[in-house]
Amino acid sequence: MSSPVVCVTGATRGIGAATAEQFVRDGATVFVAGRERAACERVAERLTALGPGTAVPLLLDVSEATSIADAFRTIFSHSKRLDVLVNNAGVMPSGLLGTLDRAAIDAAFAVNTTGAILCLQSAMRLMQRARHGAIINVSSVLASHGVAGRTAYAASKAALEAATRTAAAECASWGIRVNAVAPGWIDTDLVAEYSTSEQDAIRARVPMGRVGRPEEVARAITFLASDASSYITGVVLPVDGGYVP
Repeated sequence: MSSPVVCVTGATRGIGAATAEQFVRDGATVFVAGRERAACERVAERLTALGPGTAVPLLLDVSEATSIADAFRTIFSHSKRLDVLVNNAGVMPSGLLGTLDRAAIDAAFAVNTTGAILCLQSAMRLMQRARHGAIINVSSVLASHGVAGRTAYAASKAALEAATRTAAAECASWGIRVNAVAPGWIDTDLVAEYSTSEQDAIRARVPMGRVGRPEEVARAITFLASDASSYITGVVLPVDGGYVP
């Protein structure tokens, strides 16, 4: 499709913003979805100025089912279709297992798992009309490699990977592909929360000797959204510089 309609959740910064930008540069109409209206409008304005595609701000809180339903109704009202969903919105609560509270666990799953599945479900319903579409979930290297202090986050992302594989099996008959990327250590606000010593330890485990850039993950996502990956579904693609746990 020459000018796809794309929705990127968590699109106001980091991997989400880089992904939205890549799609706009490729000529797509991109819904820049996030919880803060002003941030969505600011990013959408900047991306539209880049062109050749266009960006549309979209208010969306993936932890709220009603917000998800409203957002996808807006997409349909505006474009009458959806070709690509990038489930990028995420939270990373931290805390050692002995101090981790229920609220942090619930918050991780509400956004990283339940919210992502509800967005996937809403996107699937729009894509069924055209019997074509691509959904890319943004997981994490931590879903398969344990790191102390990230139990809730890692568990929520592992659940998202399981949902990716199951949804891929269910959606294939409608021509909808469902895949995921598993970024390693990427230069975003979330990784910036780590101490200097933690970041040095991370780099020591990456054979490429550096953290990744958001645009490197974005290019993996746009590949999985494109017809170049037309026979790929149910895959979790690491984008981690060869990370060794």
